[in-house]
Amino acid sequence: MGLRELVILVLILAIVGVILRGLYVALKARRGQLRMALEKNIPQYDPEELSLSELPNGGARMVERSFAQGV
Repeated sequence: MGLRELVILVLILAIVGVILRGLYVALKARRGQLRMALEKNIPQYDPEELSLSELPNGGARMVERSFAQGV
């Protein structure tokens, strides 16, 4: 076996090693995830009602101000 064949063999083994390491890391990360049971019965909401909500992304609450009462 010449030097050229030896270099090709080492490169192929390195590529296979990198692929196997990537699969190992991916499977290990997937194993650590939390599993949550999601409810299938999601209630229906009116989109207009949701757009008028106060927080966090909705409009501000409307407050009537009277200068006679404040002072």
